Amino acid sequence: MQSVIGKSVTEVQDVFASILSLSTLKTDGSQFDLLIEDGQTLQAGSIHIQAIHTPGHTPTCTSYHIDDMLFTGDTLFMPDFGTGRCDFPKGSAKDLYHSVHEKLYTLPDQTRVFVGHDYQPNGRALAWETTIADSKNHNIHLKADTTEASLFLSAKNATKPSMRHGYCCQVFKSMLMAVFSRKKCTRHSLFKNPHQPEIIMISLLGYLAAVAIGFILGLLGAGGSILSVPVFVYVFDIPASIASGYSLFIVGSLAVFGSVAYYRRGSVNMPLALMFAFPSLIGVYTSRRWIVPSLPDIILQSPITLSKDRLILIVFGFLMLMASVFMVRKPTYKQSNQSENLLTRIWFIVQSFLVGILTGFVGAGGGFMIVPALVLLKKIDMKLAIGTSLMIVSINSLIGFIGDIQTNPTIQWRFLLIFWALAVIGLFGGTLTSKIIPGSKLKPLFGYFVLLIALGMLAKELFLHT
Repeated sequence: MQSVIGKSVTEVQDVFASILSLSTLKTDGSQFDLLIEDGQTLQAGSIHIQAIHTPGHTPTCTSYHIDDMLFTGDTLFMPDFGTGRCDFPKGSAKDLYHSVHEKLYTLPDQTRVFVGHDYQPNGRALAWETTIADSKNHNIHLKADTTEASLFLSAKNATKPSMRHGYCCQVFKSMLMAVFSRKKCTRHSLFKNPHQPEIIMISLLGYLAAVAIGFILGLLGAGGSILSVPVFVYVFDIPASIASGYSLFIVGSLAVFGSVAYYRRGSVNMPLALMFAFPSLIGVYTSRRWIVPSLPDIILQSPITLSKDRLILIVFGFLMLMASVFMVRKPTYKQSNQSENLLTRIWFIVQSFLVGILTGFVGAGGGFMIVPALVLLKKIDMKLAIGTSLMIVSINSLIGFIGDIQTNPTIQWRFLLIFWALAVIGLFGGTLTSKIIPGSKLKPLFGYFVLLIALGMLAKELFLHT
């Protein structure tokens, strides 16, 4: 007989050793025979037991998958009671949301779920078994179509407050600290009921940002949608791996409007756009369909902890830095008189593919990389290059989002379409304003704003990450 527990139990031991002043308690998990990792398989005779790390209630919570059975412990309860509470030390409603949505709800619908506790709400008979399908359709806290953004607003319908308080704490914390360091937020502060002004404020802040994104794009002709990822991550608290996919939808659909406007003015080289887009869309689709989903949640554990989401945000931060320089400096490109040769054509294709990979990875259009490639390698003028790049961005981004549709069955369409609709409203407002205020004069100012956001993101993810 051996004792087995999730390897993150050391975090729980650290917390309670401090709270209870247990100076002699070993906090390395050595009290257990085996510290199990996410995805690890145990063998018990002829039975194969797969461990699924499902943090949220505590950081060490683990569910166990055996054939068509799932044992969820404190993570998922009967649908009429919801989920485990998240207000214990080191508990996280955000983590629980992703444990359920991205791990448990991806199992076959017919999977039998055996819960660790049952509190018999409303005096019903004791129950211990449900299914993934029943949970996805009826769980009072987390259904398959529950969004992070809507969770805290709809929590007033839940029968127990702990997840509501834990989640609201996570969201409000993200709003306050934005791209800078996050501070502790306790369950007894601010959130005594779901109608607090702070809860409404976070939602309004995010949706006002959607209008601003569209407005900036309409006013300047480009650039606004680069703010989509920071808004999704730091305001709506959506993981970067999902936010980058959502951003592709916003970037691509808004770029369609800009590219159509340039096309009507004759400022789009359609054959060249398709030539660049073909290898590029292969890259962006490959990135969203295979590369991003295949990355482990934790890439490095020492000397620093590097998660997939953190890596995406770091890369995106550097990308924003380069984009801000592009907007501020108004670079000019000196074309060579050398005629196009085979090597130039191959490099053009390779560069197109790499732009696609990067676009898919971070969820940004990459126009500042496409424009110089068109000017220097294909020798077209800047105005034509900008219009053509918008067309390429729209094609790339929307094709990349198809990869997300195929790998993410829980895309929150209602939330995404509301965000998109508000961005479109802002787009038309910005277009009308551009007839009064020349966007070209404001673009450097927006570039400095993007620079500040990029520096804040990098400071947080590289030095202030917790």
